[in-house]
Amino acid sequence: MATDTKTTDTKTTDDKTKDQTDQKTSDEKPQDFATWLEAQDEPTQELYEEHISGLKSALDSERETGRRQEKKLREAASAAEEGSEVRAKLEEFAADAETAGAQADFFEAAHAAGVADLRLAWLAVQESDSLRDRSGKADFVRLKEQHPALFSDAKKLPAGHPGAGASPDAPKTDVNTNLRKAAGR
Repeated sequence: MATDTKTTDTKTTDDKTKDQTDQKTSDEKPQDFATWLEAQDEPTQELYEEHISGLKSALDSERETGRRQEKKLREAASAAEEGSEVRAKLEEFAADAETAGAQADFFEAAHAAGVADLRLAWLAVQESDSLRDRSGKADFVRLKEQHPALFSDAKKLPAGHPGAGASPDAPKTDVNTNLRKAAGR
């Protein structure tokens, strides 16, 4: 019976050591999602790919539906009487649908290119013809050259420290010291 207890104690100690090791590795924050995913085992990676493929096919299906609806709106607009209010509204709806599709495509490409502020990047590309290639798609190389702050790898400013002043060499004071000086103490 004494040997059984020692064997159980050894397993418990080994399990504790393994749990502590697992906990240390799980507490470490991975650099990014791609790095974390590469470190996962094969079944986890396959599960992720299966999940993502379903989402991508759903997204593609929604985009195709939007394109079909835009085409139908344009056909209805062309069938409507020239210069009528109905025709103008249908053409406006078709243009809105086209813009929404282009924006969705842009957001997907911008995310893959490392753009941190997708909305601001979309506005910049819409305002500047120089940020689009011949086919009208965004040129992310030029966008990064002209607006590096839009990208996630742009130099980040250090966190501010209240009372530290504008530079790290500035004297550090606190509110109490400032109040005492103001009171003449």
